[in-house]
Amino acid sequence: HRLLQQICLDGIEQWDEKIIAERQPFICNLLAYEGVVPDQLNTSAAIVIKALTQTLSDTRGQWMLNHSHQESQVEYPLTAVIDNKVVRVIIDRTFIDQEGMRWIIDYKTAGYIGENVESFLQQEQEQYRSQLEQYARIMQLSDTRPIKLALYFPLLQAWQEWDFS
Repeated sequence: HRLLQQICLDGIEQWDEKIIAERQPFICNLLAYEGVVPDQLNTSAAIVIKALTQTLSDTRGQWMLNHSHQESQVEYPLTAVIDNKVVRVIIDRTFIDQEGMRWIIDYKTAGYIGENVESFLQQEQEQYRSQLEQYARIMQLSDTRPIKLALYFPLLQAWQEWDFS
């Protein structure tokens, strides 16, 4: 998430496969900080590098990380009172597209080995629906635009979207 955030903030045009590969020591440090054991650092870093390079080579990934979108935010913290409880969330990616649609996107690093990717994406949508819809309800407290929700899977270059109503 941190590196996708940095790519978006820097501008996707500032990043390429070579630059990502050069960041391998930094990626290993981030992973170690997150608790990855030393003998798994290189393997885990390779997965991160693959996810990042696939995102950069994916048309949807490029669109999603484009920092020129209106109201572009990454790792966007929001706080609201919902049902008399303080709720704090962090939205991976949100922006307004050229048609005036608010997008709320959550990155999912899960991989999938199988033949029915569409079924997997539907299952993931159902699993994360309430989380993203809570983000949308909070966003609606300050933004009345229509909202689309999406899951992005860098390792699969896969995308699952739905309307929030």
